[in-house]
Amino acid sequence: MSADEQRRALDYVRRVRERFIAEPKRYERFLTIMKDFKSQRINASEVAARVRETLSTHDDLVAGFNVFLPEDARIDARGG
Repeated sequence: MSADEQRRALDYVRRVRERFIAEPKRYERFLTIMKDFKSQRINASEVAARVRETLSTHDDLVAGFNVFLPEDARIDARGG
């Protein structure tokens, strides 16, 4: 991962954390999904489904997550 990609990933995680400051369990769930994906316990399709569920009602965050997914695993922010 390039330095620019790392910066974008950290910025995104910060946005998620700030959005869910009043819902720490939801933010923790997001972090668990990321850890499971990084350790290859779940694949890109599964991470997409879990992120869509965890970030539901926050279409901008769901759409923003797509930059980290392969094209065939992209999330439709509208739930599709």
